[in-house]
Amino acid sequence: MGAALRRHREPEPFVLGELAINHGPRRVTLRGEAVELSATEYELLRLLSVNAGRVVHRETPMRRVRGDRGGGGANLIRIYARKLCGKLGDDAQDPTWIFNHRGVGYRMPKPEDVRQDPDTPEEARPGSTEPGKT
Repeated sequence: MGAALRRHREPEPFVLGELAINHGPRRVTLRGEAVELSATEYELLRLLSVNAGRVVHRETPMRRVRGDRGGGGANLIRIYARKLCGKLGDDAQDPTWIFNHRGVGYRMPKPEDVRQDPDTPEEARPGSTEPGKT
């Protein structure tokens, strides 16, 4: 019984700079404002947040989120990721929240990997810790 409860327990709230994901009530806020997401967009964001710091293979989200067994999975995830990034105000050329690893999948940074501007820590925009990015 205990193992079953542990499997169904929601992860702790995920906070990445000004983006907050509260998994219990499925609430997402950005800069304190609610972000309206479809069920699939939310599940994609949840999957990326619980795997923060790791690249989630582009086929994995559709299997996990929608139970798809193939047929357009990579294309569908690309569409949902693009919509999600748009709702989060993410720029494809200089992403903040969701990074596309072309041909592989998507990744969210871990909260501890986010650099903050020491002069404005509360308002600083989260950044990438990818090599070559400053």
